[in-house]
Amino acid sequence: MKIFILLSIFLLINASTYAQDDSVFFYTDEDLKPFLQFSKANDQNYTMGLGFGYASPKLNGSYIFKPVDLIDRIFIPEKFRSNDSLLPASITLNGTAFTPDELRESNVITEDRPYAFLLYVSTQKLYLKDRSTLSTEFIFGILGLNLGKWVQTGIHKLMNDNNTHEPYIPRGWHNQISNGGEPTFLYTINYESLALQSSFFEFKYGGQGMVGYYTCANIQASARFGLLDSQKWAQNYSPLGSGNKIFKNMKDEKKFEFFLFGSIKPTAFVYNEMLNGGFRHSNHTLSWNQVNHFLLEWNTGVGLSIPTCNKTNSLDLFWTVNAGRTSEINTELSRAHEWGGIYVTYTY
Repeated sequence: MKIFILLSIFLLINASTYAQDDSVFFYTDEDLKPFLQFSKANDQNYTMGLGFGYASPKLNGSYIFKPVDLIDRIFIPEKFRSNDSLLPASITLNGTAFTPDELRESNVITEDRPYAFLLYVSTQKLYLKDRSTLSTEFIFGILGLNLGKWVQTGIHKLMNDNNTHEPYIPRGWHNQISNGGEPTFLYTINYESLALQSSFFEFKYGGQGMVGYYTCANIQASARFGLLDSQKWAQNYSPLGSGNKIFKNMKDEKKFEFFLFGSIKPTAFVYNEMLNGGFRHSNHTLSWNQVNHFLLEWNTGVGLSIPTCNKTNSLDLFWTVNAGRTSEINTELSRAHEWGGIYVTYTY
């Protein structure tokens, strides 16, 4: 918890340094109501996501972005990196947790997924070229901290009437991946292209590659329908997008938006550290054959953007009503899991 607080203070200090063309955001994901709809999930599997961040054009030259800048020079085409429309870079602090289905068991459940918690800092850059975007992200994280246990246990104690009903107090966090702490990383490249756009509809397609604690690749398609601001087509609404990208409107005057959104993402996985484990010993990991290597992810929700301060600022609210993925595990306990989330962004 102390680590989370110190990093939070660091981000807030940096955010207050600048006073214009900036964005701050907060999000939380949960697999329980009222966040999640149209599902029976009750805080198991993907159990929690929490984060906040800051975006500003002035971050593009910051020393903290040196790692992602160095890697980008190798993998990002010059036509993107030399473009004048380099969009505001963002830094986020995030925590995410996963648990098995049966929370009351303190011993290892060999056929189910391990407990896992990851605390990480994400630095992300977004490049614009005509009707396409290319975003890159470098994440440094720590697996195996007790923060996930403390937060989940505290929430469940408030809801379960002395552990007499769901959501039960989790008993197996000592079996989490890399219990006690282990550093990890992730580098991501995400490409999106705007295929169709009107005042009421837009459609994008693209692909993504990751190397690190997730090593995978996917193709993706997404759409929005409703009252749209055509300047904000590059916005990302994926709750499992590795750190949600923040997109600054390219013109001063903001427009009101109200829309439905959805996406679909077939994914091929090579390695998932939160299932297969890392370098440090873990009481429970899954083998190659116990993991599904081809998944389907989806995301649906509703969005609202409200202009403020004479339309020079905006407040963006997104509710992911139902997101999920097909089963990651290939055992008798295999199952899809779902979650919902709330995302709030203020651009000023």
